[in-house]
Amino acid sequence: MSATALAIYIRIVPSPDQSFFDYMAWLNLHGVPFYKGSFDMTWPGEFVLHELYILIFGVHSWTARAGDFLLLQPAIAAIYAFVRRAGFPRAAIAAALLYPIIYVTSGGWMAGHRDLTGTHLLIGAAIFALPSKKGSAWPPMVAGLLVGCAVMIRPTYLAFAPMLFLMALPIWRSEERWLPALFKRGALFGAGVAAPILVFIVYAFASGTLHDWYVDSFRFVVEVYPVDASRSRLFGMAAGVLAGMFWWLTIAGVAGALLWLAVGRSRQAPGLIAAIIATIVLSYFVQNKGFGYHLGGLIPCLLVLGCAGAEAAFRLPLQATPLRNATAGFVALILLGGTALRLVHSRPTAPDWGRQEQQRALKLSDSIRLAAMIQAESSPDDRLLLWGWEFQVAFLSQRLSATRFVNTLAARQIRPGQPLFGQWLTEFDQELNASPPKFILVDQSAIAPGMGLPVPSAGSGGNMLDILERRISRGYAIRARSGNVTLLKRVD
Repeated sequence: MSATALAIYIRIVPSPDQSFFDYMAWLNLHGVPFYKGSFDMTWPGEFVLHELYILIFGVHSWTARAGDFLLLQPAIAAIYAFVRRAGFPRAAIAAALLYPIIYVTSGGWMAGHRDLTGTHLLIGAAIFALPSKKGSAWPPMVAGLLVGCAVMIRPTYLAFAPMLFLMALPIWRSEERWLPALFKRGALFGAGVAAPILVFIVYAFASGTLHDWYVDSFRFVVEVYPVDASRSRLFGMAAGVLAGMFWWLTIAGVAGALLWLAVGRSRQAPGLIAAIIATIVLSYFVQNKGFGYHLGGLIPCLLVLGCAGAEAAFRLPLQATPLRNATAGFVALILLGGTALRLVHSRPTAPDWGRQEQQRALKLSDSIRLAAMIQAESSPDDRLLLWGWEFQVAFLSQRLSATRFVNTLAARQIRPGQPLFGQWLTEFDQELNASPPKFILVDQSAIAPGMGLPVPSAGSGGNMLDILERRISRGYAIRARSGNVTLLKRVD
């Protein structure tokens, strides 16, 4: 199953976010520190993962997918271990066999993203909150460590920590009295959660990036990045994701949960899955973006509920509990049928042969061509400025950014006069004046209609787009075009 899943997954072009993380990781490996030298709001855990991918595989269009597939293997093991420890060995095997296919066929904007990666870590943590034959002091610390790692990837997942602790404490305390157990196990669990966070804080302090991390990931998110829209709209958007993207998993998961609760076996395990689901939903509403992949963590949760619920309800002989057995068979059939359909639809066919790039501004071949052009016509000391989502070109070209505001699409929301962040616009202008980029890659689909890029114009304002237009008007010529994407080269 893993070999089949890899053959499907390695063809899918990385999402713009994954290419962005690749580029940020490459910059850090080449002496440009996160936050201080390259702006983004993402917490550093994701960047470190992409650094590891680059160190293992090098700079390729498939680096992010290959690295994420490696990371998928312990996630499969965690799902298997969780379901098996919950008392369902057959369901554990089924979940481990089905999940690789379900994961890689969930879409290029779902698989490989932070929400799913973080959920895998939460499931791993939940294993240590289930009853085990051997009592030990290690489960609270290991569970906390995995939660802490998830927080460094998706900080909103910290909400799972108190839920897990309260549910696990009766198991962790064993025969110990409640009050001593509360403090002792709480200290071990808290130390585990804090350990990864403290490692990153100490590293950031030592590298002089701690304040920049705070400004980028906290102040910018609160003062510039929030969505000015009611959260009530998220209910409909979430329903659309569940009904449109994985409706059959939703049916199987809900039915499996009902069967599991009706049978009454291992109530601790479904409670932990419910806590993970609550964490994912809370994260979705806190972020207030409405992106489908923010609900991606529901995928393994629904699979676990479906598989475990089916085994919990099934009894031999079949006629002993016909209704329950029929429901269990229905859940199993949905899971097998849905996965089989995913497998059939993932066959490489024209026009893109499984790369899932129909909606992309640049096809993979175009990204490779533009990156090769930049490499051939510039030196490693030359700089590149990218406006848009096509970070794969920046990553493959292996050229440093002309500005520390690498995530221009987030930074463009800054308006002149904003406290602190208004000064970033002046800094952006100074960077481009001090070291004009050799190439500028502009995705016009990332510009509001009527703005006119890349046609030179004088520009009259002080926002990022005005600054960019002024820079283009001072000596850049079109080097190549592909759809909405234009590559401009400095005229020396």
